[in-house]
Amino acid sequence: MEKSSLNSKQNYFKNSVFHQQFKIHSLNIGDYKMKALNKNRYLLRLLLLTLSVFLINSMAFSGVKKYKFTNSENAAAKDIHIEFSNGVTHNVATQQNPAGTFDEMDGGTGGTHIGLGTDGAGVAAGSTVELTFTFGGTTPQVQKWWWTKSGAADDHKATNRLGEIKPGKKGEYSFASFPATGDGSLTLTLFDGDIRTFIMPAGVSGHDMAQLFAQFITDEVPWAEVSHIAAGDVIFFPTSFTGDTDFTVEIIPDSTQVVTFKYLPEAIPTLSQWGVIILLLLVLAVGMVFLYQRQTSLALAGVAVSKTMGTKTRLFDRKLFAKVFAIILLIGAVGLGAAWLYFGQITSADPYGVFVSAAVIAYMVQLGILKKEERR
Repeated sequence: MEKSSLNSKQNYFKNSVFHQQFKIHSLNIGDYKMKALNKNRYLLRLLLLTLSVFLINSMAFSGVKKYKFTNSENAAAKDIHIEFSNGVTHNVATQQNPAGTFDEMDGGTGGTHIGLGTDGAGVAAGSTVELTFTFGGTTPQVQKWWWTKSGAADDHKATNRLGEIKPGKKGEYSFASFPATGDGSLTLTLFDGDIRTFIMPAGVSGHDMAQLFAQFITDEVPWAEVSHIAAGDVIFFPTSFTGDTDFTVEIIPDSTQVVTFKYLPEAIPTLSQWGVIILLLLVLAVGMVFLYQRQTSLALAGVAVSKTMGTKTRLFDRKLFAKVFAIILLIGAVGLGAAWLYFGQITSADPYGVFVSAAVIAYMVQLGILKKEERR
């Protein structure tokens, strides 16, 4: 009887231990699944953020712009070289007037330094060629350009160059704040004698006059780009080029509202779209590292000392980074493909921008995953 009772107690104890172990094992499995699910959700959110960055950049403004160049030298030009502020694309078969002026293009799709020439008809002295370029993002501006005597050499050496290297100039109008009397005017004269005159309306403030003048240029002078840089100021950039002075300006002063004009120096280099995106991503990455290190320091200084003394803060996991980087790079490649299908082109900087951006984003994603695992 006592033996039977002892066996019953032993069986009960064994069953209890088994059930407890089973419960613990089940809880461990449940915790593991929950951690894996949270990890996947976290990764999905960051990947969606990455995809949105690529899509926003891919959907950036894309356009077409025409530029006129006149050969004011004393000999025919067989080649032209143009340096743009940002990447452009040119089709020699369809984007030239007269057709067949140049038969080849150096510089590649999305290049900033474009060379046209070799065996085309070229541009005779005193003649003009109109070239059309497609672009993504902001409108490209001509930084400098020059003719060459033949298309055999893509350089700016004086031995092959025809004339001087010519800068693409900008002009700035500044309007005083006093209301205009209405007896002044502003005249722009292009290389071919094309004249546009703006009559200053009476009673208009300097700020409003700048707005009206900018709209006048937009409507009446298709060969110019216009932007406002401050209240009362208008900056414009001609897209027809002849030489060191691309346009002339005549101002008939208003009795009360003073107007000044000046040529602006060559533009200061600025970050491209990809440059801005990569810079922002780097700032975010550095901020994440600083934030997580700060949180670790606070934990060590507080009640969690016993739990964290033996914990080493991890900022990089090579295998995790490689996995995340491959996924994000694939998303970027898909985004580039979609942009190419939609716009018909991508710039030469796009693949490099996608690669660098993907690397920075992948680091941030794997850092977030590492820190979330440490908190558990």
